[in-house]
Parts: sequence; structure tokens; C-alpha cells
Amino acid sequence: MTIEKLRREIDAIDQQLLELFNARAEKAVQIGRIKTEQNLAVQDPQREQNVVARMIANNSGPLSSEQVAELYRQIFYICRSLQS
Repeated sequence: MTIEKLRREIDAIDQQLLELFNARAEKAVQIGRIKTEQNLAVQDPQREQNVVARMIANNSGPLSSEQVAELYRQIFYICRSLQS
């Protein structure tokens, strides 16, 4: 395996991630509309904790649990900003 081949594979994964991040963000926008209609808070700490716990439980590495948690904290932050 060469660095170039590995980088091409990373590029392909990055494209998939971008598509998935945008799909997730679109769902967050839709949820934001519902929260506005129902006069609900944008942030749901319990939901966020549950998601992080589930992702950590399903993590097989090499990312550490803290790294997984940090990734999701950033995703939540960005998606919440789309709901405001």
C-alpha cells in the first residue's frame, strides 16, 4: 500500500463523511423547525448524553472514547447553530 493510495481512500471517506454530515445537518434543521413550532429548547442535554454514550459503546477504535465524545460535541454544537 502506498501513501497515495491511502490518501485516495481517505479522500473517498471524506466525501462520504461530508454527505453524511450534511444529511445529519438537514435532519437537525427539520428538528429545529419542530422545536420552534412546539416551543421546545434547542438543546437537549439528555439526548446528547445518550448519543455520546451509544457511540462510545459502539466504538471499536482507534479513536478513544474521549475523542469520540469530542467529535460529537462539535457535531452537536454545529447542528444546534443550524436550529437557531
